Amino acid sequence: MLRSRAANSFRTRLLEAPVFAGCTSKQLDAIEGLVTQISRPAGYVMTRQGFIGNECFVLLKGEAVVERNGALIAHADSGSVLGELALMGEPTRTATVIATTDVDLLAMSRREFSSLRALRITSVEHHLTAVAAERGVALAQRIASEPCEVSEQRTA
Repeated sequence: MLRSRAANSFRTRLLEAPVFAGCTSKQLDAIEGLVTQISRPAGYVMTRQGFIGNECFVLLKGEAVVERNGALIAHADSGSVLGELALMGEPTRTATVIATTDVDLLAMSRREFSSLRALRITSVEHHLTAVAAERGVALAQRIASEPCEVSEQRTA
């Protein structure tokens, strides 16, 4: 079966993302049906801290910043997986991610992300698990270093 140029181009873009780089042709066929390619302008908010996460993204092209409680905590660039923590555990977003340039993204809903994981593609699972573990540790360290809010109690 011959593939169109557009399909080949999309497949090439999938393979450029580290999360999908180790996938076979058959696995990529399945993944293609689970992701939606979208483009958004600079300033687009991909995730908002404290909100329920219903999708995640793979940043194909462009850059973004990651903020927690209004403070810059990371930069994201092409190949980054964003928003996965809310789909792999606690559903509340732990940070806000904002595009600093125009971006091309692969978007997956919660259901599509679950379907991707159900494919049990070893390279994808290893990548997602490693990213989530690394971010979980960084988040715990960040939370530990954030100033505590102390409430004042009045005594009579």
